[in-house]
Amino acid sequence: MTQEKLTETHSIDAKAMKRQARELARQQSYPAAIAVWKGIEKAQGIRADTSVAIARLYIKQKDWASALSTAAAALSTNGLRQNLSLLKMQGHSALSLKDYPSAIRAYTAIADTAPDAAVSAIKRLAARKHFEAAAHILAVVLSEHPTHAEALKIKPLIMNALDAQREQPHYGIHEQAGICRLLLVIEPRHHAARQQLRGIRNAALDAAREELKNGDLAAAEQAFNAMLGSNPLDPAALRGLANIDKARRDWNALAGRWNQIAQAENNPERVTLARARALAKAERPLETLEALILLSPEALADEKVQALLSRQVHLTLQQAKLQLADGNIADVLRATRTVRSLQPDNQRAQAFENLALTKGRRILHSYAKAGDHEQVITYAQMLLQSAPNDLSLLRHLCKSYTQQRAYTSGLPWFKRLTELDPDQPSNWLRYAVSCRAARHEDDALAAARQALTLDPKNRAATQLIEAIMHRRIRMQEPIMAMTRRNV
Repeated sequence: MTQEKLTETHSIDAKAMKRQARELARQQSYPAAIAVWKGIEKAQGIRADTSVAIARLYIKQKDWASALSTAAAALSTNGLRQNLSLLKMQGHSALSLKDYPSAIRAYTAIADTAPDAAVSAIKRLAARKHFEAAAHILAVVLSEHPTHAEALKIKPLIMNALDAQREQPHYGIHEQAGICRLLLVIEPRHHAARQQLRGIRNAALDAAREELKNGDLAAAEQAFNAMLGSNPLDPAALRGLANIDKARRDWNALAGRWNQIAQAENNPERVTLARARALAKAERPLETLEALILLSPEALADEKVQALLSRQVHLTLQQAKLQLADGNIADVLRATRTVRSLQPDNQRAQAFENLALTKGRRILHSYAKAGDHEQVITYAQMLLQSAPNDLSLLRHLCKSYTQQRAYTSGLPWFKRLTELDPDQPSNWLRYAVSCRAARHEDDALAAARQALTLDPKNRAATQLIEAIMHRRIRMQEPIMAMTRRNV
């Protein structure tokens, strides 16, 4: 039997089984119907219609756990992650099982496309006095649909309930903070919640600082991390953790911490310098220099910063010497570029760079000789970062792009070659071809004409100009015909 007939027979069998499953469901023979649908699923794999049918039958039997696991398994499959029917069933089953985290995930996922279903879930949760879960879903609904009438109608009920919970003394600090944050998401102008949250945060900060002062680093770390759970960019908590890293002499962790602090504070110079000092203590001299590059000239001129800079330049060049011996050309060039950006007249860096470029050119020539154009492109681009005006490197690169027929990708490099070597007609012709491939026809026409100016007998340039002009005439013909008809 041919493959086409097998496929057709399989399709007919699946259709017959689906009809059988639906008939069994109509007769309320739900277990038998589920067994048929599972047989289809085994043959065809997990599909939306099959999973929806199985989950729906489980719901009719009030087998919420099976319905939830069926929907969850289908939603974990690529292509079904945002299936509306499955998400609704997952949310409905989770609510029936009182699995509120799963219900929140499902209903927040459909809040944009099915706000009415999400609001219905909010009402069910509110009726069961699960106001925090209801508030999570309400916040997403209102962010997507700020004028949804039913959501706005239930909003005061949820807020009043949360306000009452917020004031209960038996709630812990973290629970109170969570309720305050929920209130502020639903109503950003809730002054009392904002004040209480600020008070909770300040009390937690004082307690964490006291632990740090007493030398209990583990307790202080736990307290500061708890604060970051509420606000991942709390600058005071991050600085507290930085002090702990410093006390432990964990310089790598401290350098990473200053990166986080940079995102939280608007004081880049001070933070950058502190990070550079941590990187220096972690014995990462090149990264230290890369951090110092970010400082302003005034900050770099400071005597202590200059002493740090000189020491890290020395260590970086020591590493570069070893890397050069090992043939790590990319690492050497990265190091010498960094040093020369801070000390343009550093002769030792210049010497290492020249040696690395010489070795790099030999390797590039070997790739070119072997016809490995992908390696030529990668390696030439790396070398050009340190020698942007090197015509030999640029020619190798453009030749490999031409061999690969990667004209669009090579466009910036073809253009650069015309700037550095404008008297060569072939450079202009390659640039014209790449412009045409990128649909920049005006630039392509100008470049081809320049190639023809430099070499009036250049047949390829003439053909390219004719092709572009012919296409323009062909594109204009329908417009001209329409104009004539209108006249």
